[in-house]
Amino acid sequence: MIDGASQTEESVAELPSVESSLASRVGATLVFLGLGLAAVAAVTGPNWTLLWLAFVTLVLAVVAPAVVRRMDYGQD
Repeated sequence: MIDGASQTEESVAELPSVESSLASRVGATLVFLGLGLAAVAAVTGPNWTLLWLAFVTLVLAVVAPAVVRRMDYGQD
């Protein structure tokens, strides 16, 4: 039983840190911005221009983290 506990401790020590990378922060920020813009567009009427801007922001939220990772800014 003790051997199993030591193996568990070793595997936990190898896990990545809890700190988020720049790529994940960029993606999350763009998602929050896009959803906020969509909410404002829905409340103000249907504001189609703002809704399209929110859609473009959400598409960028999918693409931007991959671009940031490829530029080597995604790893700490």
